[in-house]
Amino acid sequence: DARRARKADDFAAPALERGAGELAQICRTQPQEGDRSILASYKLALANARDYLYFENQYFRYKDFAALLRGNRRKLKSAGWKRDFHIFVVTNATDGSGRLTTYEMLAALGKGQLMPSVHKESAARDPDAALRKADLEGMNIHVATLWASGRGAEGIKYKNIYVHSKLLLVDDVFFTLGSANVNVRSMEGDSELNIACPSPRLTQQWRKHLWRLHTGVAPGDDVAAEFESWHKLMVRNAKTRKSGGQLLAPLLEFFDGGTAILAPD
Repeated sequence: DARRARKADDFAAPALERGAGELAQICRTQPQEGDRSILASYKLALANARDYLYFENQYFRYKDFAALLRGNRRKLKSAGWKRDFHIFVVTNATDGSGRLTTYEMLAALGKGQLMPSVHKESAARDPDAALRKADLEGMNIHVATLWASGRGAEGIKYKNIYVHSKLLLVDDVFFTLGSANVNVRSMEGDSELNIACPSPRLTQQWRKHLWRLHTGVAPGDDVAAEFESWHKLMVRNAKTRKSGGQLLAPLLEFFDGGTAILAPD
């Protein structure tokens, strides 16, 4: 068949046969056409977040987002906003590649100590080493990785669960999902495709489903309480793993003790 322009109804009608629809926007990173609408959707979402952000992403390495979050927090506080803010991150510990950019992201959010060797080496020369502490007041951040545990012939075995997701949830009202990682390549240089969806129903469904998988219990709607539950779980899991026991659920605090600084991604 010859190519022809397709109308929205060509896609909407069969989709609606499956049930109620949701409004969504297709976003891209396509530098050849000057299209960086994935980056624009992330920036808009982060700037408008007031309760929580949940990143589940293969990489967590885009330092500009950290600067945006700190700047936004500073503006809100100067305007009298007193509520705490919570950031949940599920990602991978580095394998050497991307260690510097991961560290820069974490350090800019006050979490450089999760990479202690790099943190120690970088403190003297990193321009963000002396963070404006006021920018981070009331900003509560968990950075986690996922692990499985099971009994083997020689006792409990642990296996890292590699995160390949590219998902952002905001305030139970908005999500973006697709192929874009939180790094420079996906936001600026590679060809990527995401959807951006302002749907409270689907965003809450994503959060409750994933957090139940990661924690082993059904989450509630009090984000501060969930943040504390994550903390307790990760502390208990760390102690359990150290003693050779079986993990309660997959969540463990992010940790990278390596020193080698290789290529950014």
